Amino acid sequence: MLRRTFRNVAVIAGLIERHHPGQEKTRRQVTVNSDLIYDVLRRHQPHHILLRATRADAAGGLTDLSRIAGMLERVKGRIVHMVLSRVSPLAVPVLLEIGRESVRSDADEEKLLAEAEAIIAEATGDAEPPPERGPDQGSGRGAGEGDPPEERHAPAGAGLAVLVMTAAPIHLAGERLMLDPAGALFWPATGALTVSDLHLEKGSSYARRGQLLPPWDTHATLDRLTLLLRRYRPRMVIALGDSFHDDDGAGRLPASELARLRTMTEAHRFVWVQGNHDPSPPAGVGGEWVEAFTTTTLTFRHQATPGAPDEISGHHHPKAAVPARGGSVSRPCFVSDARRLMMPAFGAYTGGLDVRDPAIARLFPRGGRVFLLGRERLFSFALGTLRSG
Repeated sequence: MLRRTFRNVAVIAGLIERHHPGQEKTRRQVTVNSDLIYDVLRRHQPHHILLRATRADAAGGLTDLSRIAGMLERVKGRIVHMVLSRVSPLAVPVLLEIGRESVRSDADEEKLLAEAEAIIAEATGDAEPPPERGPDQGSGRGAGEGDPPEERHAPAGAGLAVLVMTAAPIHLAGERLMLDPAGALFWPATGALTVSDLHLEKGSSYARRGQLLPPWDTHATLDRLTLLLRRYRPRMVIALGDSFHDDDGAGRLPASELARLRTMTEAHRFVWVQGNHDPSPPAGVGGEWVEAFTTTTLTFRHQATPGAPDEISGHHHPKAAVPARGGSVSRPCFVSDARRLMMPAFGAYTGGLDVRDPAIARLFPRGGRVFLLGRERLFSFALGTLRSG
């Protein structure tokens, strides 16, 4: 309820614009962006005036708590409880409202995704056996430093047994790659960790144009990246373009965040792929800047090239909506087929483009699979089973 109320507060405060030049923003886009801002504010500035306004509006919105409290105070000591043999006519309006308002938590969405994944897989005969596991985990070298945590089985909601894993294996160009639920890609054979579309300093970029987003997006994004670096201990990090929201983004980094970034680039080989938001390499952040990063088997570039094989890209910020009981669940996702992989956006303030949009769909003409990001696992669906987000 607080998230939903915050959307209206964010629009009134000017954090969210319903209109872009030449087009109207959809309700789904507004939801995505306001939720991102809400999460960052709640973590870094829980007493912010907009959160206080949100709590006040929620208390007087769907449930007017102050009026209920006043009414109970007035009738205190004069309430007579009676057990009726049938529904009272005065209770009918209340009973008819049951189920009209639903408040869904992240845990509820995870259960719905697991249920939908299992039902669709069973109906289509698309259920996959657990991945084979051997001494080298199929990575071309022995298990050891830099290997992702092992997969494990665990029960999910609604009595369904699903494969729970911290990373999902896929194969591209004969290489085994691991998709992490945080939205990162790990290549065990080379020790390379890839993230895409960090959009650092997006908040300050919007602030320069008068849209005062909370200034915590870079901090939140680097926090998540730090956790991945500790977890995988990669030999190389590939940032797949749009690492900064604009060409001046690096220059606006707070000193503490620039120091954190420098520590990362000094501890690892850092490859910054240029994107459309940051086409000019910034000074002072460390690492090497390239238009595209090519290995003997795979090519890493910001924006996908139609028809190019064995390609890993970002740019589009893919997300997908999966039909579930009571509606649908929308999440950022990976998209893959036999020729390419598209990465989700990693930044704290990055929204998403539905995978059914022609800009993404044309890159996967023969279909493919999406891997929706969860808290501890990924949820895999065929592209054809999705609904419009």
